[in-house]
Amino acid sequence: MKKGFLLVFIVFLGYSGLSQDLSSYANFLLRPYFENGVSLVRNDFMKQNYEIQPIDWGIGLQFGLPELQRLIPYAQYTNSEYKLEQKGSNTISNNQFSGGVIIPLKTQGDFVFKSKVGYNYSKIKESSNDINSGSHGFKLGIGFEKKLFMNSRVYTDLVYNYQKTRNNEFKDFDSVRLSIGFIL
Repeated sequence: MKKGFLLVFIVFLGYSGLSQDLSSYANFLLRPYFENGVSLVRNDFMKQNYEIQPIDWGIGLQFGLPELQRLIPYAQYTNSEYKLEQKGSNTISNNQFSGGVIIPLKTQGDFVFKSKVGYNYSKIKESSNDINSGSHGFKLGIGFEKKLFMNSRVYTDLVYNYQKTRNNEFKDFDSVRLSIGFIL
C-alpha cells in the first residue's frame, strides 16, 4: 500500500515538473496542503467508554488547479486518537490513507464550491482489545476554497467518512468531519 502511494506520488511529481517547464502557466501543479479538523464519531460504544478528543490533523497533495481541471486527484494522510477513560494509558489510533478526486462544481471570482469523493484505508490500533487491523471505506463531502495569492488557498470541507472494521465493539468508525486547511 505504501509503495503504491509512493509510486503515484513520484509519477504525479514528475508530470507536474514537466508540465511547468513546458508552459508559462502550469497545466498541472502538485500542491501540498495541511488541515486541522473536528471529527464527530458516530460509534456509541466509543462515545461511552472513550474520552473523544475530536481534533485531528492531516497532510496531503492535490494535483491541479480548479480553474484548469474538472477533476483534481488528491492523496491524504489523517491521524486521530481516542483515550480510554477507565485506563489512561490505552488509546485507539486511527491512521487513515485516502485517495480520490475533488470536483470543482462552481467558480465565483476567487471562490470555488467543490465536492470530494475518495477511498480510505485505515490502520486502527488498540492495545487492550488486541485490535491491530486495517479497514476499507470511502469519504464523500462538500466544501469551498478561496484563493489567497498566486495559487495558494484556504479551504473548509464537511466530509462523511464511512469506515468499518470486523471487531464487534469497534465495528463502526464512521464520522462526520469538519476541516479547515491551507493549500500551497
